[in-house]
Order: sequence, then C-alpha cells, then structure tokens
Amino acid sequence: MNRNFTEIMDLSAGVTSAVTRADELGRGSGGEVPSTEDAGMNVQGAASDNNFQINGVNVNDFGGSGLGIAIPNPDTIQEFRVQTGMYDAEYGRDAGANVDLVTRTGSNAFHGDIFEFWRNDVLNANDYFVKGAGDPRPELKQNQFGATLAAR
Repeated sequence: MNRNFTEIMDLSAGVTSAVTRADELGRGSGGEVPSTEDAGMNVQGAASDNNFQINGVNVNDFGGSGLGIAIPNPDTIQEFRVQTGMYDAEYGRDAGANVDLVTRTGSNAFHGDIFEFWRNDVLNANDYFVKGAGDPRPELKQNQFGATLAAR
C-alpha cells in the first residue's frame, strides 16, 4: 500500500487490479500518474471504464490530455465512495465504477498533521518461495515524510 486513494477501490466487490509497487508514483504504472484508460482496474468486467469525480467535478484524465487522474493527499479527503453497479443515471458516464471523492472544507481554525509513512523489510516476513530457495528477504526501505496545515 501507498498513500494513493485509488487503492481503496481494490476493497470493493467486483474490483480487480494489478499489484502495485510502493516505490513508484501513481498506481505503479511505470512511474506515471494513472489515467482512466490505463489504471489497470477492472470493475464488474469493464476494463478501465471508470468515472472519477472530486467534489462533483469530472477529473477523468484531465480532459483527454494524457496527464492522468488527480491524486490528492489522503489527509485532504473527507469522504470516499466507490459505486460498482446499480447507481443513479447522474453517474451513468461509464460501465465500470463511479468513484466520488469529497475533500475537507475550511473553517476559521487552523489544524495540522505531521506524518511519516514508514515501511521497512525488518517488519516483513520472508516470502515462502524466496525462503525455500535460500534467498534473503528482499530489501524494502521507504520513508515518506509530510505535513499539512489547513483551516478546518
């Protein structure tokens, strides 16, 4: 897992996707930000036919520019909803999932967070087949530091 909201879609029924790499940007698509065409996500059999909205605004591949979908910081997300079937006609753009994201709104008080997203091979078990072959546990060291300051 990494700090990308699109990975939460994998927890929904009927959703399959490729295994991601935490050391790459986006969904692990060779270092590129995922677009709606190549996000590698199949929902209810519809290959990469998903609709992404942030605060009710369509963010599907930024209008066909090839730049991919927006990936906001997880600390800015208030609500996240994945609909995989039987949704209203207002979401009838695509045959796959409808992903609706709502960001936090502001107020007159400041709040903040400081975080470290830490992964290390010391905490991971060795893979059964790697251990059986006598190979050492693969090295994994990832430290992502960050902070937020917002009016909430």
